[in-house]
Amino acid sequence: KPRHTLTGHTKAVIALVTDDASGRLFTSSVDHSIQVWDLSAFRNIHTLIGHQRSVLNLVMHNGKLYSSAGSTIKVWDLVEYRCVTTVHWSAARCGEVLSMVCMGEWIFCGCQDGLVRSLNLTLNEVACKEPSPQDEVDEVLANFKGSGNAAPGNKHTPTTKVPQVIHGADIALWMCSLGADGHCSGVRSVAVVGDKICSGGGDGLVIVWNMSMQPVHTLSGHQGSVSALAALDDDIVISGARDNTLRVWDLETFGCRCTLAGHTNDIVDVVVEKRFTCANASGASLPSGGGSPSGSQASNGASPRCGTLRRRFFSASVDHTIRMWCSNTWRCLRVFALCSKANIATLTVSRDLLVSGCTDGAIQTWTVEKDRRQPDRRTSMDVIESHPLSSHGRSQHSRVQVECAEKLKTLWAELESSLREFISITTISKLPKFREDCYAGAKWLGRLLESIGAEIKFATQGEMNPIVIGRIGRNPDQPTVTFYGHYDVQPASEKGWNTDPFELEAMDGYLYGRGVSANKGPVLSIIYAVKQFLCKSRSSKDGPSVNVAFLFEGEAENVSKSAFENLQKVVRPNMHWFEGTDVIVASTTSWIGETRPCLTYGMRGMINLSVKVVGPTKDLHSGIDGGVFNEPVTDLVKVLGTLVDGRNQILIPRFYEGVRNPTLAGVPARNDAMTKVDECEFSIKKYIEARGVPGINHKSAEELLLSQWCRPSLSIVDIICQKPSNFSVIPKDAEGKVCIRYVADQDHRLLKELFEKHVKYEFAKIQSPNSLQVVCRSHGSSWMGCPQSHFYKVAEHAIKAEWGEEPLYVQDGASMPVTATLEEMFNAPILQLPMSQASDMQNLANERMRLKNLGKGCNVMWRFLEELGSKWPPPRNGTSSCEKEKFGEKTANGSAR
Repeated sequence: KPRHTLTGHTKAVIALVTDDASGRLFTSSVDHSIQVWDLSAFRNIHTLIGHQRSVLNLVMHNGKLYSSAGSTIKVWDLVEYRCVTTVHWSAARCGEVLSMVCMGEWIFCGCQDGLVRSLNLTLNEVACKEPSPQDEVDEVLANFKGSGNAAPGNKHTPTTKVPQVIHGADIALWMCSLGADGHCSGVRSVAVVGDKICSGGGDGLVIVWNMSMQPVHTLSGHQGSVSALAALDDDIVISGARDNTLRVWDLETFGCRCTLAGHTNDIVDVVVEKRFTCANASGASLPSGGGSPSGSQASNGASPRCGTLRRRFFSASVDHTIRMWCSNTWRCLRVFALCSKANIATLTVSRDLLVSGCTDGAIQTWTVEKDRRQPDRRTSMDVIESHPLSSHGRSQHSRVQVECAEKLKTLWAELESSLREFISITTISKLPKFREDCYAGAKWLGRLLESIGAEIKFATQGEMNPIVIGRIGRNPDQPTVTFYGHYDVQPASEKGWNTDPFELEAMDGYLYGRGVSANKGPVLSIIYAVKQFLCKSRSSKDGPSVNVAFLFEGEAENVSKSAFENLQKVVRPNMHWFEGTDVIVASTTSWIGETRPCLTYGMRGMINLSVKVVGPTKDLHSGIDGGVFNEPVTDLVKVLGTLVDGRNQILIPRFYEGVRNPTLAGVPARNDAMTKVDECEFSIKKYIEARGVPGINHKSAEELLLSQWCRPSLSIVDIICQKPSNFSVIPKDAEGKVCIRYVADQDHRLLKELFEKHVKYEFAKIQSPNSLQVVCRSHGSSWMGCPQSHFYKVAEHAIKAEWGEEPLYVQDGASMPVTATLEEMFNAPILQLPMSQASDMQNLANERMRLKNLGKGCNVMWRFLEELGSKWPPPRNGTSSCEKEKFGEKTANGSAR
């Protein structure tokens, strides 16, 4: 299965090329565009527009990108993303450029007329002419800057640097033919092999040319069009054809070394794994001016020999497979199968990543294990900058950094692989039929904890799903961090899923699946952060500086009173596992926007109530009995209509008693962060668009946030009858479900009492003979953290070190009852370190998490442990007044004074 899928092109992707130095991927399509992708985050970062036809070829050479469409070649500056040179010649003269490769100062083009033409890259100024009006239009489009998918027709600001445009009349100064004896059909592939040039044509032949532009030999054997060529070494070339075979040719003897079979349909592309051991591309320079190209090294991967290192190469076919071959044994090592019905059109390989372009416009990537027989001389910065788990501030290129970065990369691969397996376990706690799956998920999690060195225990009560408890370290002189999370998920029965919810799908930099953000992704990030922390700690003489405990439950999404009580019953007898807990860390909330990391310091409480009106002993007919008696639904609607007004103000007397009237500058948080509500990060317009509501009752983003965080709300979430009805049936009873979200200033017992009193008073005013029942279904406490504490400061530093900016201190309008309960049981503060973006659709269809957030979230947890251990015990003034009030003053080992 592909590791990641990129979408952005609207039509078939027909050319791919990577820039390994910057970690970028360039893709071109029949839709005339060139997309630029960041392979570290799997996201689109730019679109190059300028070609008016399908872009058939892309070549990277000397830091520039060469592209061809029809009979036009464009050269792109990849710093400013602009076209610097455009080459035109008459399509009637040579047809389209079907294939292209660069070498030294020359670019070789396989053309539709069967000839290979060479263009000298040093003659631009000689052949330069003023651009035509159409060229200026092309250039304006080519210089459009912006990420994502750009489209022609937008307003752009043209650059002041006019590109060089070479017209057909001057093409003779810039090019020469490689002889008149070409192919009988279009040249579909070109490759530079040592000091020779090979071309493959639709006639099934491979012609070998020398640097004097004379044909040396013709290789025959294929029974179909030669669609791909790739240089394996200075004297070995591999050809792929539409006869379903690969042939390996020796250019010293001009013989076929072997024929490779396995594909069952046309071969469309062949690529060779790049070698980083031979980066030297030097050689005899090409003659200047219009002379012949000779003795230079190519940019297609051919390089001087480096012993007898094994090299792998890949072939793509219309049979929906990619095969990986070994050059030592000429055997197929692995087969990659395309999942979609679309065909593979093109292929490239970048370090440990195999990339394919498909006819449906998708780009798919596979992870290819590194060949350990080949040493890798990449610098540490190359590795660090190409990975989402990378850190800021690395400037020294040392061997230690390379090893550390490689370990991070391996850790990331393990994390994603583990998440894929974890998502596939349907741990749905709400539905009894998935109880065995929940047990399987708990055991899977326990085995993972054991693999990083934790002692574990499974604890349960009655029919509840097991709680996974773990512990690493019991040094009383060190701080103890308890991590909380849950492995159970909501059902995925919502309409609108674009993928299988229980099969992890990676697309455009995001991971999709049920539980990715709530809460399996964060749970695994925590575990791998601890693994990373322990790995680094073992290299020091003192060992780990923090004790770690784990508490992962399986009933968090099963909102019921019994499940909540059972959690406490199970944890309390096992408190020795959490001995000395100084702080609890969880990640069950989300950011308020898309780009700015957050720290959550407060959540509202929740009261779920039902109001039921009971009337006749059976359902009655609306035609026969309508208007004769007080109908339950009518009575219920009248009562529910007295709870809130048109501005969502709660009408229950004394309901707002004790609630302060806060402002963002007045909330008990880090005021410097909270007073800066960035309209780019959170705005009313974005809120309305994301939620799909027609309008809201607030005029500013600040007022909206205050309403979500600091003020209570009352929502009527459902009105139900015993069974579905039609227009002829009057239900015998009706029940309304009401959810109250209250703030820390309020007492939930008083609110329940006020609600019941108000409802009964309003029902009495109706003077109905029906009966009224008010039942509290469940309750969850509100929670307010202590953002001035030492632990929040450590978390803030960890976030800033990883993300490069200070976090926003936010509250969450949702409720997490277990938060306050854990604080009470452990007598320790809890930190909420969210990883998810606001748009991640937690517990909804197409739930997701950005790959970057998952990786950086893991690093934030690791940094938190590192800094907490290095700054322990906290300074005497490190305990805030809020903490002293809630937990008392603690000693360094966590015991209360």
